[in-house]
Amino acid sequence: MATPEMIFFYPEWYDMLHCGTTVPAELVEELHATHLNKTRTEVMEWVPQVFDQLVGDAYEYIGSPGLHYTTGWATFGKLIEVIEST
Repeated sequence: MATPEMIFFYPEWYDMLHCGTTVPAELVEELHATHLNKTRTEVMEWVPQVFDQLVGDAYEYIGSPGLHYTTGWATFGKLIEVIEST
C-alpha cells in the first residue's frame, strides 16, 4: 500500500509522540482539485469520505480513538495549509 509518492506529515503538537500520518500523493491531488473548486462547508462535507485515508496508521501508533480523530483533523488542516501555499 505504501508507495514512494506517499507524503509524511508530522503536526507539531504530536511530533514528540513519534507519530505521523501518511497521505498518498493521489489523495493530495484529489483534495487539491476538490478544495480549489469548493467552499469550506463543501470541503468539510467531503472530508468524511477520505478521513480514514488522511489518518492513515496514526490510530495504530497512538492507540486512542480520541487522539485518533484529533490527529486526523489536525492532519487535514495541515494538508489544506500545504495545498493553499502552492
